[in-house]
Amino acid sequence: MEHRNLGNAHFDKNEWGMALRRYARALYHCAFDEMQSYDLMDKHREQARVVQTPCRLNYVVCVLKCREEDLPLPPIKPEDRSDGGEMVQEQLEYCDHLLCQVMKDDPDSAKAYYRRAQLQMFRGDLGGARDSLRDCQKRQGNAGGGVREAFITLREMERDVRRREREMYGGMIQDSNDHERIERQAERLTSCRKMLWWAVETIAVPIQWPMTKLWSAASPALHFLYKDASLKKVD
Repeated sequence: MEHRNLGNAHFDKNEWGMALRRYARALYHCAFDEMQSYDLMDKHREQARVVQTPCRLNYVVCVLKCREEDLPLPPIKPEDRSDGGEMVQEQLEYCDHLLCQVMKDDPDSAKAYYRRAQLQMFRGDLGGARDSLRDCQKRQGNAGGGVREAFITLREMERDVRRREREMYGGMIQDSNDHERIERQAERLTSCRKMLWWAVETIAVPIQWPMTKLWSAASPALHFLYKDASLKKVD
C-alpha cells in the first residue's frame, strides 16, 4: 500500500518515471502465483486486487506518458515481473499483459478497456482502439468525457492516416489512371480503323464486281483490236 500511495503522489505531480517505479514495486509485493492464491482467504485476495488493479492501470498511463514525452523508461526488472509476466521484454507488451490481468479479475472494468484503447492508439492499432472504446462505452454507458474525447482523437488519427495514404499512393493511382486512359484510347483507335476498313470494303465490293465483269468482257475485244492494228503496220 505504501508504494501505491507514493506512486499516486508522483502520478499527481506528472512525475511519470518515479510513479512507474513505485507502481512496479507495489505490484511485486502484491503478486501471488496460482498456488499461493489458493491458500489466501477471499478477503486477502480482494485486498490484493484493490491494490493491484489501480496500480496496473496507472502503470499503463505512466508508460504511455513516458513514451509520448520521450522520457527514459526504466527497464522491466525480473523482480517486477513476478505477476506472470516473466517472458515479457518490452514495456508496451507488459502494459498489455497488465490490462489482461485487470480484465481477468474484473471483466466489466470500463477503465481497463479505456486504457487498452489508449495503448492501441499509441501503437497504431486504430481498429482495435475503436473496438475497445465501444467495449468501454457498453460498460459505462455515455458517462465520461474521456471516452468522447478519445473517439474524437481516434477520428482525427484515422483522417490523418487516410490523408497520408492519399499522398503516398496518389501519384501511383494517377499513373495507373493515365495508363488505363492511354489503353482505352488505343482500343478506340483500333476499333475506328476496323470500322473504316469495313466501310471501304462494303462500298467497294458492289463497284468492284461489275467492273471486274466488264473488264472480262471487254478484254478479248481489246486484244483483237490491238492484234489487228499490229498486222496493218506490218503490211
